Amino acid sequence: MKTILAHSLEMAQADVLKYVDTDVLNQIKNIDDHPQFSAYAIGHEGESGGDLTIQGQRVRNVRKRWVDTAIRSLYDKLKVGTKVFHLHAQTNEHEGRRSIGHVVGKALERVNDKLTAIVINYIEPAARSMGLDIASMEADLRVDTDGDSVIVSDIDDVTGIALASSKFNRPGFPGATLLATVQEMAGGNMTIEEIKGFLATNPKIRPSELFNSEVLKTDPVVVHEVREATAGEYAHRKRTDEAFDKARAEWEGEKQKLQADLKGARSQALTGTVKEKAKALMESRKLDDQQVSYLSDYIKDFTVDDPEQIETALNKKLDDGLKSFDHLATNIFKIKIKKDEATSGDAAAATELPAVDDIMQSEAYKQLSV
Repeated sequence: MKTILAHSLEMAQADVLKYVDTDVLNQIKNIDDHPQFSAYAIGHEGESGGDLTIQGQRVRNVRKRWVDTAIRSLYDKLKVGTKVFHLHAQTNEHEGRRSIGHVVGKALERVNDKLTAIVINYIEPAARSMGLDIASMEADLRVDTDGDSVIVSDIDDVTGIALASSKFNRPGFPGATLLATVQEMAGGNMTIEEIKGFLATNPKIRPSELFNSEVLKTDPVVVHEVREATAGEYAHRKRTDEAFDKARAEWEGEKQKLQADLKGARSQALTGTVKEKAKALMESRKLDDQQVSYLSDYIKDFTVDDPEQIETALNKKLDDGLKSFDHLATNIFKIKIKKDEATSGDAAAATELPAVDDIMQSEAYKQLSV
């Protein structure tokens, strides 16, 4: 007895029935209103495990190599009507075993560059809910040896097909699986219970394969579930956004307060530095008392954010103050200063300026809003 489990691949459901003879299909429909057909891969080029019975003695898990000619021989020996069983027996004999269906078609296809033999079985209603997702063959093989390797060279006969569940059985070929299942519908309308039964035995069928998107979108159950899901998501997103906006507003307020406090602290810290720097700069310019007194008042509101820019900014402020001082003396109080004579030391030639206090107290000065 030889056991080989199906190679893992997929077959389109529409392709299953094209391998079933029309006469065979009609015969089955005479006894089964909704016949089910399942396609399995039972062998492909490469290596398999499984057991061998040699001269009445069973040898467990023999690794065998399958070549192209062996797969073609397997396909040729598959016959319509071969019985399908649930699990294997100790031998290939059928006595005392109850079949759960039979072979109705076969195919030979190249899958992933490997020649693959495929069998299509009719499954009886009582066996359709057993989760039979792997298949193996019971066959008489011809094998050759090449050192430690066993090579399948030919197939004499395929005596049966055994189905099992991958939950309880290990496949000989890696990743063995059911390829596709199709249930034929007889004439007339199916009842709801029949439809439910069909879907229960075909769990891989999705609602979108039966109904288009327009039908699904108008189904009350689908509409309710979508609304529930989206409403919950929207409410959660809204709560999250509101919490984020609140936290951001609080942070912006804190940031502005910190920036204001920092600026105030920095300005306060620089006040003493500004006074000292201004005094030094006015001394270096050799200004008279009136100019110093005027400039001291002129720069009293002077501020700077960058400590490294104090001297540059303060010099500009002093320059602007001196221009203002000259403007007041010349244009407002009409006092002409003979700078050439004054700087030569001839004090008598210089026109005396009014006192600074007099200037700052005058209406003209106040109107300037210096």
